[in-house]
Parts: sequence; C-alpha cells; structure tokens
Amino acid sequence: MSCLSDIQKCIHQDALIDGNAKNFLEEKGTNTKVQIQTNGQYLQYDFEKIKQPLFPFFKKTTEVKGLNAIADKILFLEDNKGLLWVFIIELKENKGNPIHQIVATNHLIEYIINSVNRICKSNYKPNIRGIGYSRLVRPTTKLKTIYKNNIAFVSGDKLILSNYLI
Repeated sequence: MSCLSDIQKCIHQDALIDGNAKNFLEEKGTNTKVQIQTNGQYLQYDFEKIKQPLFPFFKKTTEVKGLNAIADKILFLEDNKGLLWVFIIELKENKGNPIHQIVATNHLIEYIINSVNRICKSNYKPNIRGIGYSRLVRPTTKLKTIYKNNIAFVSGDKLILSNYLI
C-alpha cells in the first residue's frame, strides 16, 4: 500500500475533499480560492467538514482561547520519489497571523502519522511544511529563504507545491 492509501484508511472520510474541489483551496464564507498545482498524488482534508467537534474532550474555544484551533486545510502529498510531504495550510482573507493554527495542526499531524504508522505497521516520516496564505501579503521571492520554522507566507491565485519541496 502507498502512504496515501494508509492515510486515507485512517482519517475520517467526511473530512476528505475530492473530485474537482480538491484542485483548489477554498475557505468557506470568503472569496479566497487558490488553485493547487502539483505533479504528485495528494489528498486534501478539511476537518471543518466534519459535523461534530474535532476535539470533543477539550473545553470550548470560548473557555480556552485557541485550544481547538487548527489550520483550514491539510494536504498529504506523495512525490515521484515516494516521499511523503504534509502541507498545513491556513487561508487568511486579510493579514491575520496563521502561525498558531499551523503550529497546533503540526501536533495533530504528528498524532495522525504516529497512528497511521501504528495501525499500518509502517514507518512514515513526512516532511512537514506550513503555508500561511493571504491575498494581502506580498510573498517572499527567494524560495530557499521563505521558511521561518518551516512556515512560508504566500499569496497569489496558484499554489505550486513543487516550490515547497525543499
């Protein structure tokens, strides 16, 4: 089995974005829509699609600010070398700070990957990248210097994933 098959076997199907919709990143209730471009196979997840609390054992966000915060989208990508990449993507319509949601989601990804490894008797060690997207932020142009703690800040109407496989 491929790593994407193993991941899909373990994550709730209701969070999967498939069909033509998986070719875009969209945030519900906004005009934000970004086309995804890649040569690799990928799965896109949006945990807001699940109609129940993602972390039912935590207190409500109104009681503990940021406790239930996660990024808008998670992409699991298998490149042509068979390497697993995870993109944690937070879409902002304005200049909001995506870092706390990306960091929180990184912890969730670690748990998901550890669970997949345990259940599927595998040893996946993904490369994880955070991407904060805003239409109002000017992107960094030098790809080798875009990361601060593995988080890139980008804008535009296309997200070319191969640019972040470094």
